[in-house]
Order: sequence, then C-alpha cells, then structure tokens
Amino acid sequence: MPKSALDLVSEETNRMSATTTNNWWASAKLAANAAAAKTRVAAGTAKLRAEVALIDREINGRKKQFGVEMYDHMSPLISSVDFYTGPMYDDEEMTELVRPLLIATHKEAAALEAKVSQLKQDVSAAEVGRTSAFGAGADTVGDKFKKAGKTVTSAGVEGKLKTELLLMQNKQTAIKQEMGLELFGQFATLEDRDNWLPKDRVVRSIYDSCRQDIEAIELKRRQKQQEL
Repeated sequence: MPKSALDLVSEETNRMSATTTNNWWASAKLAANAAAAKTRVAAGTAKLRAEVALIDREINGRKKQFGVEMYDHMSPLISSVDFYTGPMYDDEEMTELVRPLLIATHKEAAALEAKVSQLKQDVSAAEVGRTSAFGAGADTVGDKFKKAGKTVTSAGVEGKLKTELLLMQNKQTAIKQEMGLELFGQFATLEDRDNWLPKDRVVRSIYDSCRQDIEAIELKRRQKQQEL
C-alpha cells in the first residue's frame, strides 16, 4: 500500500531529527575532546613551568653552596694584617672583587658568632642539668615523680635552646650563601669578559666545580624551556 503524504512527511521529519541529534552529539564530542586537549596542554605547560622554577632554585642553591665554600676557605685571611694591605693570593683582580664582600660578610657572621658560642654553652649546661635531674636515687614514689617532673622541665629547656642554636647557625649559613650569589656572578662575568680565572688553586677548584655544575643545570633549564 503506498505511503500517504502524511507518512512521508513524518518519516522525513524523523530522519531530519535523527540527523540533527547525531550532529549535535558529534559537535559536543568534538568540543569535549578539544577542551580535554586544551586542559592537557595547560597541565603540561604548568608542569614544565614548575620544573623550570625548581631548576632555578637548584641553580641558586649551587651558588649559595659556592658562597659557603669560598667563605670557609678565605675567611682565615681576615685575621692577617696583610689581608688589608696586599693582594689576596697574589691576585689583584680577585682581591678587588672579593675583599670588600668578604669583609662585609665576615662582619655579619662574626656578630652572630658570640650568640652561637653562648647558646652552645647553654645547651651543654642544660644537658648536664637534665642528666643530673634524677639525682642518685629516689626513696619514695613521690620523690620519683618530683624528679621525673624536673627531668621533663630540663628536657624542655634543652630543646628550646637547641632550636635557638639551630636558627642562629642557619642565619650564619645564610649570610655566607648570600655572598655566593653575588660573588659567583662577578667571577663568571670576569671570566667571560676578560678570560680571567683565579690564581689560587683552591679558589680555582671551588669556582670551576661550581661553574661546571651550574652549566649542567642550565642545560636542563634550556631543554625544559624548549618544551614550553
């Protein structure tokens, strides 16, 4: 039996509706895929930027280590009269760079040294006090509790002093590290500009080791930046 015009119109309407629905789902799927891809790219970019930031911290950390090593090697020179009158290690160029910075760093570090020494003495005294808090013995249960209380109190004082000592020592280290951040840049600039290198073998070794480490780290940084 031939289809009526109404049936044909109904079939066409249903076909168009199905096509529209399919097109909508396809568009929605494409949009979702595009959004997911964009999210993945953004997440990857954020990850790379975080890795670059960590590499920057690693570079600064290596320069700070350089400062501690250089200070510990050169600071004994400050006690010599020749330090203020003649070149350091027979190196005029290095002396011009290092001496003012070393003097300023030593001044700050020395200002904390008296506090560190006193805190070390206080910690030692607190350790002795905690050890002797129990005394020779306790005759009664009450005596035992009293002496236990004294031990806990002594341990608390000792812990507080040790924390203060650690903080003060960290401040000293930070002062030396700051010298490294400035001094390494000056050394590297002088080497690149004038082909200069330290004459003292120990200073040269400390500097060469630091520069090689930093160049290796900077290579990683460039590789990460290329991925961004």
